[in-house]
Amino acid sequence: MKLPVFKNVKIRSQLSPAELIRSTVTSGLGELNDTGALCILTGRFTGRSPKDKFIVEEETTKEQINWDGIYNHKFKEENFEILLNDMVSYLDAKENMWYRTCIAGAQPENHNFEQYKAMVNDETYHSGPVLTPLFK
Repeated sequence: MKLPVFKNVKIRSQLSPAELIRSTVTSGLGELNDTGALCILTGRFTGRSPKDKFIVEEETTKEQINWDGIYNHKFKEENFEILLNDMVSYLDAKENMWYRTCIAGAQPENHNFEQYKAMVNDETYHSGPVLTPLFK
């Protein structure tokens, strides 16, 4: 898979938690409470349904995933490419986007290169201030 090319959007990469919080507050998307914690009104739909997990079945996932059809749904690679192109068009029309490379998990002895994830978001508060303690 080739990496997407963004032509118009300003990419903000690897910002610190303090920078992300400041940007969230400055843009009016959140505020600090009396203890200094970032508070965000997320609206009615705040969670992700565990039954909405779609994974591209290919060589690296074929034998690694429990394809139960309840929680892990197979997603065709050609459909992923269509979705990726739609996402790139959506983000490229934004003024800013936030990019972070991180690793999931709290146990350093279990970290390896394959666990690194790229997170791309159109809002600051999805890119790190809340997730930083969980993703290193």
